[in-house]
Amino acid sequence: MDVLILVKLFGILLLIIGNAYFVGSEIALTSARRSRIHYLAEHGDSAAKILKSLHAEP
Repeated sequence: MDVLILVKLFGILLLIIGNAYFVGSEIALTSARRSRIHYLAEHGDSAAKILKSLHAEP
């Protein structure tokens, strides 16, 4: 195969992997239980506070 074709295929593969990462992150964010996030945020969990604000305004 030509080197240019391999570079293009590698670039496409990187884009697909990046897209899968962000889609997985979005699904994890939207499927998290709001009651559990609210509970953790009230008890001082800083990550839960950030997640709570992302739920409010995605």
